[in-house]
Amino acid sequence: MKREIVPKHSNSSDMSVDSTLIEKIEKSIYYPCSGLVLKHIVTLGKMGKKDKKRMSDINIYSYKTNKYTDRSKVYGISIDSNDYLVFEYIGRNKIKTENNSVFISYPHYSMVQKTMNEATEWFDSNVHPNLFKINKTGNVYIGKSYRETELFIGGLSNNGWLLFRPTLVETDDGIIEGVEMNIGSDSKSVLLTGNEFLSMVTFINNFSLYQSSLLLQMLGHTLGTNYNLTHGKDEE
Repeated sequence: MKREIVPKHSNSSDMSVDSTLIEKIEKSIYYPCSGLVLKHIVTLGKMGKKDKKRMSDINIYSYKTNKYTDRSKVYGISIDSNDYLVFEYIGRNKIKTENNSVFISYPHYSMVQKTMNEATEWFDSNVHPNLFKINKTGNVYIGKSYRETELFIGGLSNNGWLLFRPTLVETDDGIIEGVEMNIGSDSKSVLLTGNEFLSMVTFINNFSLYQSSLLLQMLGHTLGTNYNLTHGKDEE
């Protein structure tokens, strides 16, 4: 059961949440196609290296100073978090929902952008004139020399990976150019039309993980102060 939060001014009698104990903030930010959602996740809690106790993302500390004549001690604020753009595959079979997520953080963000922008060139006939071709009957097909083409991004958080291949996508208007995208598994893939893929890449190019993470971080502490927890995920 999902966690639910309600404003303090409601009739709930539960205790308010200590904002320093909020571990994670999650927001769905973009739905490129069926079966795929982009999420923004900020993890706030950290574990101490020596005692393994939980540390908050915002810590106030003191230090000595000779800068002022009326103060020998001042305070600083340390802000820390783990920020991720997440590609989440949402598949369904007859029994259950099968999800798989790949986390992208700062060390890999530019590499993911670069690779995905490289894949957008598949739709530029000036760059790849023999990739998507039209036969005599007017149907699109993939040129023979491109049928094994793919772009792979490995070494992501938790051994995650992404794979992109040019492909053909069946739509209500017929078969058109597109991209097959694997999300961390050979069996977890989605099909995006060319427009869907280009729109997703444009969104990622314009998305600031750093700025958005700061906003979510502030929001999390505000919600923890002004909302009540009605029940947890594992509670019936």
